[in-house]
Amino acid sequence: MHIPGHMLTEQVEMVASLVALTGVGAAVSSALKEEKKPPRLDFARIVAVVFVLQMLNFPVQEGTSGHFLGGALAAATLGTNFGILAMSLVITVQTLLFGDGGITALGANICNMALIPVWTYAIVRAYLPSRDVGTAIAAWVSVVAAAFACGTELVISSWPLQWAALSAMVAVHSLTGVVEAGITMGMVKMFTWEGAAAEAAGRMKNRWTVSLFLVIVGILLAPFASPLPDGLEWVAERYRLFHAGMPAFVAPLHDYKTTLIAHEYLSSVTAACVGVVILAALSCALMTGLHSRRGRQG
Repeated sequence: MHIPGHMLTEQVEMVASLVALTGVGAAVSSALKEEKKPPRLDFARIVAVVFVLQMLNFPVQEGTSGHFLGGALAAATLGTNFGILAMSLVITVQTLLFGDGGITALGANICNMALIPVWTYAIVRAYLPSRDVGTAIAAWVSVVAAAFACGTELVISSWPLQWAALSAMVAVHSLTGVVEAGITMGMVKMFTWEGAAAEAAGRMKNRWTVSLFLVIVGILLAPFASPLPDGLEWVAERYRLFHAGMPAFVAPLHDYKTTLIAHEYLSSVTAACVGVVILAALSCALMTGLHSRRGRQG
């Protein structure tokens, strides 16, 4: 669902950027005031898991693929404010390092894949008492809401207005949302069990075993992701929403590959490893700053 450059009008990109700055700024402000912040490694592991799982495109229906979004997982494990920060960090690195999404559309992508999914999950989950079912339903709704927002931006940016593109975006991502719901529910249960087991055994360092396993397996499987266009690409091609233009910049690891390694599989795995390391370092630095800032204020 990463919107590339030249797909939205400048006006839509500007409004989305203002909303993104306001939303992320509010999340930072609220996160600083929270008494109980997630540990640095807990934040970093969710960021890494979301990043890796987003690389694993899977077939959805004939001719299209989907990928894990992650907003619901981030919100469920980190809370609303830190979930927004985690998703915004992932999306920003994807744009600047891998060219996944246009730099001028960064604000729109943060709105669609960070703010809206996290807020939607938090709102829906608050009204559903069942833990597992509530998590699954809220995760599904978060994907549909994100697709609706993205489709609306595409329609507003098209002329003549392609209203059919909006319904197509929602329809395709409704299927992706089913997978998102299952993965989110399963991973929340897994992380909860892992934390409880580690605490009961008195070995808290084992709290990240499942996350480490997921990241390693995800990196190794990333080169085998479905080559089919994802929902956004399929809709954009069908309704001719792509616009020709020169990219604002060329990302150093464009398309999740490095030019330093000729072997395609090793190139993809190396790029994924670099992404995980950079995101982990940025996550720890961000959380260190938030923790220390709160300490000085206290």
